Amino acid sequence: MTRRQLVCSPVWTVRRAHTGGGSESSVEDPVSDDRILWLDLARIVSVIAIVMLHVTLVAYAPYAADSAQRDAWLAAIDETWPFHLTTLFVISGMLSSDRIRSGFGAGAGRVVLRPLYLYVVWYAIYVLLTSAGDNTWTPVLWQKKSVLIELVLPKNVLWFLLALAVWSTVFALIRKLPAWLVLSITLCVSVLTWWLPGIRGVDQYVNVLTYGFFLAVGVYGRNSIITCVMRHPAWTVAASVVVFGVSRLVVRDFWTLPAGALVYPVYLISAALVLLTASSLLVKIPILRRSAIWSGPRALPLYVLHLPIAGALVLLPWWGDIIAWISARTPIFPAVLGAVVICIALGIYAVAIRTPARVLFDPPNIIVRDRRRSSTAAVDRGDLPTG
Repeated sequence: MTRRQLVCSPVWTVRRAHTGGGSESSVEDPVSDDRILWLDLARIVSVIAIVMLHVTLVAYAPYAADSAQRDAWLAAIDETWPFHLTTLFVISGMLSSDRIRSGFGAGAGRVVLRPLYLYVVWYAIYVLLTSAGDNTWTPVLWQKKSVLIELVLPKNVLWFLLALAVWSTVFALIRKLPAWLVLSITLCVSVLTWWLPGIRGVDQYVNVLTYGFFLAVGVYGRNSIITCVMRHPAWTVAASVVVFGVSRLVVRDFWTLPAGALVYPVYLISAALVLLTASSLLVKIPILRRSAIWSGPRALPLYVLHLPIAGALVLLPWWGDIIAWISARTPIFPAVLGAVVICIALGIYAVAIRTPARVLFDPPNIIVRDRRRSSTAAVDRGDLPTG
């Protein structure tokens, strides 16, 4: 009987392996399977939300006149931020669960090396871009006392890749510990980051420590999440919305108090479950199904490229005048601007992937080759629950 299995690197590339009769094959693009495609859909929605967040803060809000329209866009991105990063970490953990829990001898090395390679490569690119003058979106890295300090303690969006590599390594090393203990430890770390020095959202080492718990939820709670989302979507989304609403009130009203720190993980997890469950329902719409399939390999390029592109737009002559003139005439201009940034990023990727520059997005095989024997792999054996 054919097994439907999940054989994936974290977040960016969803692979499906179908085994039967002792043979195995895999493809890079998702197959048409609702049980898998909702992860792709939730992932690309999360990345687009991150693009809109940064485009609004970097290229629109600083140059738009104070108005109800500007305030509305800032309020919108403030309301959506709990959903995207948490969801990306949970999905990453779900897709790499079997590899991580089987250890470095059975595929965890790939899970670690892929994001680590991309982090180093794109950090170097960011250094070059900021030294060339495209620095409206991040501190000028080359002016730091030590580039290595910024590499270890990032202050830009690449911290997400570093967090994946660091926590995947940790989970692979402690794979023999019971799941409840790992989840308890990472939850405590996440809560304690509330009192770490630094500014959340600027000193990204705080986020690296905070979001390890959400990666652990995906790694150790994959089957439970899939069961809830696929078999009980109505109850899952209803309960998640209620928990999200209540925890949101606590976090907003007690942000600086211990109560806010304790409820914060619940707040973010409930937001992720809302998005995941909604995606499992929306993926049944044909156009969204096709979008999920198409978006698979394009999530990473969009994530790493969007901020430099937005920063480059700001450097255009009379950018402030352009924003003021257009935004006064259309209330959806930030969405148009976000679409422009997305199109430029995908265009760059489409060209790069056909040239040797593809190594900027796809690590060479020598770095991430899978040493597992295809017919006797000790991981990725669990079937995904059906709806």
